[in-house]
Amino acid sequence: MTTPRRRLSDHVYAALNESVTRVLSAHPHRRAELAQWLETVHERLIIRAVADRRTPGGRIDTRSLRMEVYVLTTAGAAPLVSVRARDLLDADGNPVNARTTARHLLWQNGHGIPDTPAELIDQDQTEH
Repeated sequence: MTTPRRRLSDHVYAALNESVTRVLSAHPHRRAELAQWLETVHERLIIRAVADRRTPGGRIDTRSLRMEVYVLTTAGAAPLVSVRARDLLDADGNPVNARTTARHLLWQNGHGIPDTPAELIDQDQTEH
């Protein structure tokens, strides 16, 4: 039986939830805050894909792709965490292929650096 293919945002949310769970569960009085976070996380996050470097030929270095995650608050979007795509794991615990993922995201966005909310990143990451 094969596991369903996960979207990139699923990987980002999983990594983010793991970090938040680790921080908040270390403080017993913050467990209610943790439960609230896990219930509302998908509604309040914006994910922006950023490639930090270019190759000597001027192309985007897809190995440098990272996901900047912002949480929406009443005061606006506050930066929350920056996750390197190569550090994310798939459903089987294997590293995500950051280069393929980055290329696909760049292709979806007209070959520019993606700078969009999670809706773009939520699209299936299948090869075309």
